[in-house]
Amino acid sequence: MKKILTLILTFIVYMNIIGCPDVVEDPYPPDPPRIVSQTTPADLVERGIGPYNFNTENPDVNSIKFMWHPNSEDDLLGYNIYRAIEIPNGIGDFELIYQVDISSTITGRDTFYVDTDITTLKRYYYYLRSLDLAGNKSSTSDTISYKLLMKPHAFSISNGSTSNNLTFYWDEDQSMTNYPQSSVIRINNEDNESIWVCMFQYPFNGFSFNYAPDGSNVNEEAVLDFNGISGYLPPGRYYWKVTSLRMGNGITTDAEKDVAGAESDWIEFVLED
Repeated sequence: MKKILTLILTFIVYMNIIGCPDVVEDPYPPDPPRIVSQTTPADLVERGIGPYNFNTENPDVNSIKFMWHPNSEDDLLGYNIYRAIEIPNGIGDFELIYQVDISSTITGRDTFYVDTDITTLKRYYYYLRSLDLAGNKSSTSDTISYKLLMKPHAFSISNGSTSNNLTFYWDEDQSMTNYPQSSVIRINNEDNESIWVCMFQYPFNGFSFNYAPDGSNVNEEAVLDFNGISGYLPPGRYYWKVTSLRMGNGITTDAEKDVAGAESDWIEFVLED
């Protein structure tokens, strides 16, 4: 016992003489987050910032969802998300609205955010900063923005229809200054994969679109872009939605334009032989 106490006292005296080793500080901040590039409206896979049909407090208003690429640092702690709101004379001050702690997420690397605390017809701006375990913050990411239009309403399709006589119906608010200029119809299969997308200017004969597998001009509307299967839809269970868009000062598929839009709920339908 005396030998053990002697060793402990010797160690304490030794540490007092040489002192504790200096803590090596990490002076290097992580890289800034990289925003996921915006896809064009008629792409089969939707990426980037846009309307998201998830808002439990107000189902008549979309949320805004945006994505970024995960940082590769081993000592990454998470991300800070900042937001500013459009004001009459410009952009308001950016404020921290959310902190993503990657240690507490299911995947460990969440790289998307859904902003539900928003209103329609007002542009929101976002940027991110990454943080490491030493408390370093990166420089800011690119700034992105989006404005939600009034949410369109898509109507049900009678089950048992066939795709050679399929018509989509919806309504939306055209009474305000920020009215949509173009629409995108998107069809997903049972596996939630987009299989048919068509973007077009406003139809002249109301809010309806007769399905055509090649995206051809069916209702007198001008088809701007088309992507998907080449033939009629086979029998099966499907889902469709309409996205109303207003891009820049005119109708364009340029994904770099400041975009405003809104999307309907997903509507299920079944096609039979």
